[in-house]
Amino acid sequence: MHRNRMLALCAFGVALAGCGSLANSVTSPSATGNSPLLSLNSLTQVRYVGGDNVWLTANNSGFYELFDFNTATKTASFITPPGISGESGISYAYNPNLGGVLGFYPYQSLLHSPIVFTKDYGHSWASVNVDVKMAPIFDALALSNDQIYVAEGGGKVATGAPGATSFQTLPPLPGNVVGIYGLTDGVVAIVSSSGSTVVDRYLESSTTWTKVASFSGTAVKGSELINGSQLEVGICSQSGSKIAGEIFDGNALAPAFSSQTSGTLAGCVTDNTSNGVSLGALVRQPSGVDLVDGGGQKALNKGVTSYVATGSINLSIAPYANGIHLVDTSNNVDYADHINAAIANYVNQYQGG
Repeated sequence: MHRNRMLALCAFGVALAGCGSLANSVTSPSATGNSPLLSLNSLTQVRYVGGDNVWLTANNSGFYELFDFNTATKTASFITPPGISGESGISYAYNPNLGGVLGFYPYQSLLHSPIVFTKDYGHSWASVNVDVKMAPIFDALALSNDQIYVAEGGGKVATGAPGATSFQTLPPLPGNVVGIYGLTDGVVAIVSSSGSTVVDRYLESSTTWTKVASFSGTAVKGSELINGSQLEVGICSQSGSKIAGEIFDGNALAPAFSSQTSGTLAGCVTDNTSNGVSLGALVRQPSGVDLVDGGGQKALNKGVTSYVATGSINLSIAPYANGIHLVDTSNNVDYADHINAAIANYVNQYQGG
């Protein structure tokens, strides 16, 4: 059923560059009436994944789908693989040295999460046949240069190569993992435990976890940073009215920005340039959303849930009734019309409209 609705979208041909083909197709039961594990706001996101490519998630009538936006051509491609329902939400991660991974939060009827892997920014996919179940957290997937990592809930993180037939569980972490982020040679986990938050790093060569930082009574958010062929992790934190950002390159934390704010930390964001990558934070204010980084603070449109800057384009994404806004804030252009039209069309096809 779900495969047919995907193929209907490909036939529709809305100004989208390519529909993904899935080798070793995963099939799974439909998720009739199942609510997403995470909110619409938290699942609507945009991230830089390398080259001229930005991945984004969009929602319409309860269906969560993945698109690739090319920042050079300013066009979007529908890249959700066929055969899998995104009604419970999707999570993804990318490492240009390995590829990209897309996972589907399990429906009530599933004991595992369908996970697929790509080497071409999502225009073709291969199934990862493992029996892991993604935790209901925002950043449940991560990639090193060799391995896929999946947060399974509590202090459990599982790992395996894209072609593995089974994943192994890493030594458990004390507390609850609230996000994982890839490094070239391992993974970083943000762990909440007994009123504090700890950032732990797993090194593949030593197969052990080590503590990177500890925050007491502080809101902490993470972000993947793609710096050429190097993977780094952004850590944003808020304590009282102070908000700060640091970048972990696998060896040490380096300060990125620090600012005073009256708002609430909502997430870490990145600015990718030819000279490297910088870090910022989204801060929710009563009147809207601010971007805070090393250059200061500026207002974004109300409702923005995610932001990324790369090259000459600054993209913010915000959900609204039955669609999204995908706005280049530097040029005040909304690119979401054909994305929303594409999703609405296949929802109609699936529902028999």
